[in-house]
Amino acid sequence: MFKSKYLLVFLSGIFLILPVAVSLAGVAEDEVIREFSTNIKINQDSSLSITETIAYDFGSNSKHGVFRDIPLSSIQDGKEHKIKIKNVSVVDENNKPYNFEQLKIDGDKMRIKIGDGDKLVTGAKTYKINYLVKGAVLFLDDRDEIYWNATGNEWAVPIMNSFSTIVLPTPLPEADIRFDCYTGKSGVAGKCEFKELQKNKIGLVGAVKFSQSGLSAQSGLTVAVGLPVGTVDKPAWYARFFDFIVGNLALFLPFFVLAICYSIWKKKGRDPKGAGTIITQFDAPDKLTPLEVGILADYQANDRELAGELIYLATRGYIKIKQIPEFDYELERIKKNDERLVDFQKILLDKLFGSDDKKIISKLKYKFGEAWGEAMDKCNQGLVEKKHFPENPLKLRNIFYAIGGILSFILFVVLIFGNVKFNVGAIEIISAIVSVAIIFIFGHIMPTRTESGQRAKVHIEGLKIYLNVAEKDRLNFHNAPEKKPEHFEALLPFAIVLGVEKKWAGQFDDIVMSQRDWYAGSRTGAFSASVLVNDLGRFRSTGLASAVSAEPNSRSGSHGGSSGGGYSGGGSGGGGGGSW
Repeated sequence: MFKSKYLLVFLSGIFLILPVAVSLAGVAEDEVIREFSTNIKINQDSSLSITETIAYDFGSNSKHGVFRDIPLSSIQDGKEHKIKIKNVSVVDENNKPYNFEQLKIDGDKMRIKIGDGDKLVTGAKTYKINYLVKGAVLFLDDRDEIYWNATGNEWAVPIMNSFSTIVLPTPLPEADIRFDCYTGKSGVAGKCEFKELQKNKIGLVGAVKFSQSGLSAQSGLTVAVGLPVGTVDKPAWYARFFDFIVGNLALFLPFFVLAICYSIWKKKGRDPKGAGTIITQFDAPDKLTPLEVGILADYQANDRELAGELIYLATRGYIKIKQIPEFDYELERIKKNDERLVDFQKILLDKLFGSDDKKIISKLKYKFGEAWGEAMDKCNQGLVEKKHFPENPLKLRNIFYAIGGILSFILFVVLIFGNVKFNVGAIEIISAIVSVAIIFIFGHIMPTRTESGQRAKVHIEGLKIYLNVAEKDRLNFHNAPEKKPEHFEALLPFAIVLGVEKKWAGQFDDIVMSQRDWYAGSRTGAFSASVLVNDLGRFRSTGLASAVSAEPNSRSGSHGGSSGGGYSGGGSGGGGGGSW
C-alpha cells in the first residue's frame, strides 16, 4: 500500500511535468527567420556598404529583440584576415531607428544587440542592419575578390529564405566576372539554389544575385564574386601599414612603454661614472651607518640592513640583544638618544621601544614594520641631504610601482568586468602584462646616485673586498688594522649588510673571543667569532624577517588588484545569433 501511494504520486508528477516540457520544447522551435536579405555594395575604395534585412518571427514568445554576431577575423589561404566594421545603424522596415548596443565578444567578434531591456516584443519584426566594412576585399594575383558569409552559420534558428545581392562598383562585361555561392553548415561546399547576373540595357553586369531557401539552424549562405585586377582601389602600403598599426596597437604597447621608460632612465636613472680601480678600504665611507651603506650599495633595505643597523646600535651601547626560548629575541634599551645618533636611528629606537625599555620581537608585530618603514624613508632622505642621492630613491621607485599597480588594477577590472565591452584577447593580455613588468623593472633600476654617492659606492666595494678576503691574503694588504675583537665587532654590522659576515668571522676564529656585553645568546661552552655570527644569523632570519613583513590587522581584509589580492574568471561572453 505504501509503495503504491508513492508510485501514484510519481505518475501524477510525470503527467503534470510532461505538458510543461512539451510547451518549453515548442518555445525553442517556435522562432524562425522568415527572410534574411543581404545587400553588399562594393565601393571604389574597396570598402563594402552592407545592409542586412532580417525578418525575425518570435512566434508566441516574448523577447526583447535579437543579436547579430559578426566575426572580425577569419583564416583564408592559411593566413589570418581581419576586417573593420564601422558606422553601424539599425532601423525597422519604415526606417525608424531601433535601440542597439555594439559589443565585442570572444576577442574577435562584434555583437550588435538590438532591442530594449525594459520592453518585450512578440510575433514578426523586421531589422535592417547597416554597416561599413573595410579590409574585406581580397587582392589576389589574378582578381579582386569578395568572399562573404552573407548570413552567418551560427544562428540558433532556421532561415526560411535567404537572398544576397552584390552590387559592383562599375558595370563590367560578363566575361570579366567570376561568381559562385555555397550553402549548408560550416565546411560544407554545397551549391546554393539560385545565382544570377543582373545586366543593364547595354549588357554590362551591375550586380550579382544569390538565393537559398530552407536553411536549418547553424547553416548559412556564403557568396563570392571575382572582378578583374584593379577594379577597386587597393589601399596604399602606408594606409595598410597604418591600419595594421591601429588594428594591432596592443602589440606595440610594450615597445611604447619600453621607449618611454628607457628615455626617463637615460635622462635621470644612470649613475655617473665610477672612480675607476677599486681600492681596498678598511672602514665605511663618510661615517655612514650600516643601513646607509646597504641602501647606497643597491638602493634596497631588507632584514640584512635591519639586523646590521640593530647590531650596530648594540655595539655602540644603545641596546642589548638577548635570545630567549623558542627562537625569540628580547631587545633592551640601554641608553637614550644622544647627539651621536642620526635622525633615522632615533626614529627607529623611539618607535620600537616607546616608553618601555624592553620589547619582545614577536610581540611587536606590525609595529616593527612601521618603525622600520619610517626609519628607511628618513634614511633615504638623509642620503639626499648628504648629496649622495639627487632625490629619494624610495619615493622614485614608489612612483613607478604605483603606476604599474594602477595599470594592473585597470587590467584586472577590464578582464573581470569589461571583457564584453572591450576587444580583449590573448595578445592584449600578454602585451599589458609585459608592459606592467617593464614599468616595475625600470622602477627598480631608476634610482641613481650623485657623483658623491658613486664615490661612496666604490668605497663600499673596496670595504667588501677587505671583509671578504681569505686569511692567507690579509698579508697582502698594507696598513691593515690589527686583528682585535674590537675591530671585528666594529665592522661586523657592515659585513652582515654586505652578505660576507661568515668570511669576516672566519678571519678571527684564531683569536680568543669573549662573550660580548651587547649580546646574550643561549649557547654555552666555547665562544668564537663564527659562533656569534651563526647566532646573529638566526636573529636576522627567524626574528627580524618575520617581524618586518608583518602588516597591521586593519589591512588583513584588503586585497586590491594591485596588491595581488584579486581573482579572474568572473567575466562572461558568448557567440552565435538569436533572440534575447
